[in-house]
Amino acid sequence: MIRKIFRKTIGIILASAMMLSVSGCSISPEQSTEASGTAEITEESETVNYADAENPEFEQYIQDTFVKKVTVDSSEYNQQIKDPGQFGIERPGKAYWFIEPEGKTIEEKLEADKKEVEEEYNKLMQFEGAELTKEEYFTFITEKSALEVKLKGCEYVKYQEPFYPNRGIQSNVGISLAEFIFREKADVDAYIELLKSFPEYVSFYVEFDNWRAGQGYAMQDSMADTVIDQCNTFLENKDNHYLIQEFDRKIDEADFLSASEKEEYKKQDKENIKYVFDGIEMIKKCVAANKGKASVKGGLANYSDGKAYFNEYIIPYFAGSTKTGDELIEEFETRISQIRNEVSMIAQNNPEAYQYFLQNAGTMFSDFDTNEVSDALDIIMEKNMENYPELPEIKYQASYLSPVLSDIMVGTLAYYMHPAYDEPDKNVIRVNRNHPEDKWLTLAHEGCPGHMFQFNYLMSTDQNMLRKSAYSLGYLEGWAVYSSYNTYENFDYPDIESDKIVGRLSYLNTEMNYLLQERMDIGINYEGWDVKALEKWMKTNGLNAAAANETYEALLAQDPGLLLSYSEGYYEMKEMRDYAEKKLGGKFNLVDYHKAVLSAGPCMFKDLKLWVDQYINEN
Repeated sequence: MIRKIFRKTIGIILASAMMLSVSGCSISPEQSTEASGTAEITEESETVNYADAENPEFEQYIQDTFVKKVTVDSSEYNQQIKDPGQFGIERPGKAYWFIEPEGKTIEEKLEADKKEVEEEYNKLMQFEGAELTKEEYFTFITEKSALEVKLKGCEYVKYQEPFYPNRGIQSNVGISLAEFIFREKADVDAYIELLKSFPEYVSFYVEFDNWRAGQGYAMQDSMADTVIDQCNTFLENKDNHYLIQEFDRKIDEADFLSASEKEEYKKQDKENIKYVFDGIEMIKKCVAANKGKASVKGGLANYSDGKAYFNEYIIPYFAGSTKTGDELIEEFETRISQIRNEVSMIAQNNPEAYQYFLQNAGTMFSDFDTNEVSDALDIIMEKNMENYPELPEIKYQASYLSPVLSDIMVGTLAYYMHPAYDEPDKNVIRVNRNHPEDKWLTLAHEGCPGHMFQFNYLMSTDQNMLRKSAYSLGYLEGWAVYSSYNTYENFDYPDIESDKIVGRLSYLNTEMNYLLQERMDIGINYEGWDVKALEKWMKTNGLNAAAANETYEALLAQDPGLLLSYSEGYYEMKEMRDYAEKKLGGKFNLVDYHKAVLSAGPCMFKDLKLWVDQYINEN
């Protein structure tokens, strides 16, 4: 199944909850308004002796692992590869969603899956201590970190919910099929085969979810209700489903098909789309049947090892961080206080800008939001790329999602889908039509200087294909948040000259909304808050405590830890820049620093530090 990376989650219940008031403690003017609230990086990276020549065995490992990664399923292959011959890959035969682990019982299948990951890890570790070039060594340590997180996922497999509202099959299959690319007849045939095999694909995860529920790990009722609603929305208007409309559009544009072939394929699509509906019905029935079977009420922390799961898997997977939940709590609480103090200082020193923000917070971007998606993105790129390395023109397609997919993906503002590695001009950005506001930040995040720039710059480097195809949510979303926040100060706010101050308030407001949500998510899933504990925290922090019950259920209905990719991912990225600036002093150059971070590619932040230390030493 295609990876749904580069997604931006909308605030569920706090879109207007940030209280930019002056009730907090004020700070003196000599205190910095740039305090990040993150722990300073102080440890030095280890000294490594690199080989001058490439290691042939490790280069073969890189190739083999890359091929396995991009052929894990037919949807993944279709999105990543145009011409397999360029990468030494043979086009997969029969289309498939994934290869089910061997075994008769679900326990045997899960054990086989774990064994495969262990074998992957052991294969990599054969190169520990081998002579590797700088790039090879970086590939080794980043792959090692990624596999260690994957192994933790196997250890905590009972928590791995396949039908999460944001990352689940029912929320992503629509994108996988709608974005499936038709380059030749073999692609259309593969698409039809995927329709037919969807129930078989779903059946494994239904079996798995029933196994989880039998052990008391069913999803919470509020989450189940959300998933059932997603399934119902997907199943509407079957005779003229949006996937049928999208298929017909792409078939009509397929110049490699004759008129009769087009009609035949449209007929096959209408006959076989029922299998996708059957699969979604299976998910709906499974979730409905398991509703109420969770052995605990509330967050993950209420399970005996739920807190360990949050520390050992949730944080590394989503944030790419080695921090613990306790460290995140301290960091987030400190940053909440710092934001309030900074806003208080701005209100005292720049009352005009502060009052302007309070009165116009909901309308400052209204005129800009009337732009078409592509026009808006062009304006953003024109105003915000000064501090980033130059690239040739990036070609892209930007549009709104279909109404049905917009409803299914209610928690997604927009997404970016990178092109195939050998088809660089096919960048795609989709915007949820239910959230047409705030295009400035959304398109900066998904486009440039965010994800689209991030991907295209990495493709311009000499990194190997395993690094270019790497995946680390904290790095990916951390960069997109970091770079998009930097655009606020470049917006021309109407009817006021204090653009940078208003921009700073806009940034602080957005940061606080993410911060408050994830702090409460940690409270529920890591500390085990009940509604009363949440109500107390909301009251202490100036939020509407009367909405505590609604807020609690809304947070239980979203994927645990999902926002860590944005909140802690950003703080880790900001912390890394602060570290480099302190080390280099007057020699620090922002464009060169951005080159270094972007050329590393997705990785855990502890590994990114090694790459950044190389950049520091070279300067």
